[in-house]
Amino acid sequence: MLLKDVLFSQGFGTRYDCAAMVASGAVEIAAEVHDDPDEDVETEGLVFRCLGTDWPYFEKAIIALNKPAGYECSMKPSAHPCCQVRFAAATCSPLAVSMSIRRAC
Repeated sequence: MLLKDVLFSQGFGTRYDCAAMVASGAVEIAAEVHDDPDEDVETEGLVFRCLGTDWPYFEKAIIALNKPAGYECSMKPSAHPCCQVRFAAATCSPLAVSMSIRRAC
């Protein structure tokens, strides 16, 4: 699987964001920086480091959230705040939301 697709499949952001993260040198495998988004990597038993945190690869990364009362699951909420604001206290970038959701599960 391509390294950029590994990150995308694990919920680290858009395809473009994941390719940019890899190209910036933010991904390590076995303590070695991998900066080629199109590098083919073996996923069996893969543990990669992204932005300073180790992540085991899962074939299916499923995010399940319990939405609290008083929040909407919408990018354009009307009556209540969007539930994603709970996960992006420091920044509202899609990557920060994705990373925060992964840590919360």
